Amino acid sequence: MSIREAINKRKGLAVVIAILLTSAGMAAILWMNRNSGYPAALSELYFSDDDGKSYFVDNATKLVPFDHNGKQAVRAYVFTTDNGKPFVARLQRYSDDALRRILVLRDKKGDIQSETELAEVMAKGLQIKRPGDAAWVAANSPMAAKISDINAPNGSAPHEIVP
Repeated sequence: MSIREAINKRKGLAVVIAILLTSAGMAAILWMNRNSGYPAALSELYFSDDDGKSYFVDNATKLVPFDHNGKQAVRAYVFTTDNGKPFVARLQRYSDDALRRILVLRDKKGDIQSETELAEVMAKGLQIKRPGDAAWVAANSPMAAKISDINAPNGSAPHEIVP
């Protein structure tokens, strides 16, 4: 007897088994994430308006750069050193052209072509740099890999990212 035939003969049992397996899977996911220390969805992120010298918290849905007290604010990735001192390791923004296009495309929800283009523009238009660097580089460029290697100001490896 094939599995399909067995399921067709005992539909009630098959439903019970499916429910048990689904419940076990969901319980396993919840158990694995119980002490991650990070919220399921971050509603706030770090930003900087002074090239990473300092940082502040704001709404995670803001597109970068945005105006903050008359200065351009960008996303800041904050880490701690091995002694617990926080520092901005990397900055992130969208190019001016990408930001303009994103603002147009994000209002066209439900249009699959626009949503596909939005994802492409967001990926290609993302730029990163280290605090103090003069130039922004495309996040998908070979230069970005060097910027993604993060070291603490004292030269040591960063201890952990600050959520």
